[in-house]
Amino acid sequence: MITGPATKECSTLLAVAALALLVAGTARAHAAASLSGLADPTRPYAAGSGGTGLVLQSTLVSPLERIAVINGRTFTLGDRVGGAEIVGIRPYGVVLRRAGRQTVLPLLPTLNIERRSDDILPSAAKR
Repeated sequence: MITGPATKECSTLLAVAALALLVAGTARAHAAASLSGLADPTRPYAAGSGGTGLVLQSTLVSPLERIAVINGRTFTLGDRVGGAEIVGIRPYGVVLRRAGRQTVLPLLPTLNIERRSDDILPSAAKR
């Protein structure tokens, strides 16, 4: 058995390393717990379904075709989804007609930007 100052230093280093691992593990668990309430930014916007349960995930609008992806399925003009007929496919929304009424299923949420008195804009942005 080898003893002496080198052995004590080695024991101290091992203790410090073990403590560092414990602290890092605790910090990681705390970070994961605090982030668990955040929404996944890559998930499709669902609040625009208007209570229909329909989620517009993507649109393709070109001179040759118009395609919408709703709830993971592909649709074109005239197709029926959720009891409604698709009467328009736009870059940022799909027009649905049900029982003679038209509604728009948006691709993105509507943003309401409110200006506050404490908003500070750089002088270049004020021009």
